[in-house]
Amino acid sequence: MERDKIEHQPEAHRFVIRLPEGEARLEYSLQSRWVNITHTWVPNELRGRGVADALMLACQEWCQREGLQLVATCSYAVRWLERKAK
Repeated sequence: MERDKIEHQPEAHRFVIRLPEGEARLEYSLQSRWVNITHTWVPNELRGRGVADALMLACQEWCQREGLQLVATCSYAVRWLERKAK
């Protein structure tokens, strides 16, 4: 996955990647020092190519750089964080 194409849009609280097949996004809310991933969406044409994983990694790296705690209410993000914790 071309991670260099991921754009962080902090004013909109999201990470976005635009590819010829469509746009995928990760949305979050920010409170104090907590980032809650609320929604991930990947169009059918991009599924199974690691797009959601790349968005999660970009968000996780940003949180680490900023000293933010990462949590999730999005079902995909919850499962992703559980896998990474093992």
